[in-house]
Amino acid sequence: MKIRIATKDDLETLLDLEQRLIAHERPLDPSLKQTEKINYYDLEQIIEANDSDVFVAEIEDSIVGSGFGRVDQNASKFTEAQSGYIGFIFVKKEFRRQGIAEKILASLFEWFKARDVTEVLLKVYDGNSGAIKAYEKLGFRSGLIEMKMNLQNQ
Repeated sequence: MKIRIATKDDLETLLDLEQRLIAHERPLDPSLKQTEKINYYDLEQIIEANDSDVFVAEIEDSIVGSGFGRVDQNASKFTEAQSGYIGFIFVKKEFRRQGIAEKILASLFEWFKARDVTEVLLKVYDGNSGAIKAYEKLGFRSGLIEMKMNLQNQ
């Protein structure tokens, strides 16, 4: 397996992975459009931007996993001037539980360190217990908790 930075040539495959991720997460979030095609990210922009990169895991020249990192400028109330954001962590079902996501994350951590970013964050659905356990195993801890309420149900 090889971890590398994605290029625009990978865009079609990445868009497919994004749709697989969305299909996996739709049951966790009823506020997502359930039947229409949606996108979470502007992957082409993430690939082209100076402050972000998409990493992919390849096995035998086939992309089987992904993740992106982005450097964000923090508000002045924080001790660190910038922080890292991680998104689009996804591994094809048949390749899960082989340490691929951890290797993508390790590459992202090195990418952030090279940019003097010392704190990273990500978002994960509270119902995605497998992902939560994997992130906690790597050292992530809960911080601010986002809560939702649909007022139509009140």
